[in-house]
Amino acid sequence: MSIETPQPTAPEDNESAETAEEGEIRSIRYFPVTMLAGILSFFGTGLAWEIAAPAFGLPILVAKIFIGFGLGYALAVIGLYVARQTRHPSSLREDLCHPRRGNFLAAAPLGLLMIIEAFASHFDKIADSIWLIACLATMVICAMILNQWLSRRFRPEEVSPAWFLPSSGLLIIPITGAPLGYPDISWMFAAAGILLWLGLFPITLNRLLFCRALSPVLMPDLFLLIVPPTLASIAITRLNGGYMDDMAIAFLGFALLVFVFFLPRLRRFKDVPFGMPWWCCSLSLGFLATACMYYFDHTGYLAAGILAGAMLLISTAATVAITLLSLSAFARGKMFRGPKS
Repeated sequence: MSIETPQPTAPEDNESAETAEEGEIRSIRYFPVTMLAGILSFFGTGLAWEIAAPAFGLPILVAKIFIGFGLGYALAVIGLYVARQTRHPSSLREDLCHPRRGNFLAAAPLGLLMIIEAFASHFDKIADSIWLIACLATMVICAMILNQWLSRRFRPEEVSPAWFLPSSGLLIIPITGAPLGYPDISWMFAAAGILLWLGLFPITLNRLLFCRALSPVLMPDLFLLIVPPTLASIAITRLNGGYMDDMAIAFLGFALLVFVFFLPRLRRFKDVPFGMPWWCCSLSLGFLATACMYYFDHTGYLAAGILAGAMLLISTAATVAITLLSLSAFARGKMFRGPKS
C-alpha cells in the first residue's frame, strides 16, 4: 500500500531501538506512536497489583506506584506526540494511513482513564466528567481508524495483531466506567469491543497462517492476540460488581489458551532486537495477570493463586524491564531515528 503523504516516514515504523548508524536523521518527526502502548501496560500491571493487594496481603502502594508512573508516562508521551504534530502537521495523517501505526492512536485517550483509576476516590466530582471526555475521545479516534479501514484497500499481509487495539480501547471504557455507576454505557462499549474483536480475529488469523510471516522486529505484536479476550473478561467482571461469571471465565480461558499456544515460540524472541513493539508484551501480560487475579479472588483455588501470582511477577518484571530499556533508548536519542540522509 502506498501512503499518500508528502514526506517520507521512518523505516519499519521506527520500531528498532538498536544503536544508531552514521548518517541517521534524528527529529521529533520520527517519535514512534507505538509508545502509546505503554499507557496500557502500566494500567494493566497497576490494576493487577490493586487486586493482588487484598488477595495476597501485599501493599497497595505498589499499585499506586505503577498507576502513578503510568499517568506521568501518559502525559509525557502524549505531550511529545502533540509536539510532533505541532511541528509536523502531516504526521498524524501518516500514522492514520499506516496499516499498523494508526491503531496505536486508540491508546491515547486511556491516559484520562488512568487519572480516574488513580484519583477517582479523591476527586469524585470531576471523575465523571473526565470519564465522559475519555469516552468521546475514544469513539472519535476509533471512528477515524475504522474509516481508514473502510476507505482504503489494505493487502492481507498488511493486517497485523495491532488491529485489535481499537477494540481493546473500547473494552477499557467499561472497566473504568462500571465503578463510576455507568452500567448501560459501559455494557454498550463492552459489546462494541467484543463484537469488533470477534470480527477481526478470523481476519488476523488468516493473515498469520497464510501470508508471509511478521518481520522479527514486530514479533512481539503476537501478544496482542491475548488482549481482547482478557479485557472482555475483566470488563464483564467489573460490570458484575466484581463477580466473575461463566462468560468472564470463558474469555479468560480462551486468553490463556492463546498464551499457551504461543509459549513454544518464545525461544525465537531471544533474537528479536529491542524496540517499541515490546510494549505489546508487557501490556498483554499485565491485563492477563489482572484477569487471573480476578479468577483467584472468585474461586480461591490454590492452582488459581499460583497462576495469578506467577503472572503478576512476570508482568511486573516485563513492565519494569521494558520501561528501563525504553528510558535508555530515549536518553540516547533512539526514539527519534529517521531514514539516513
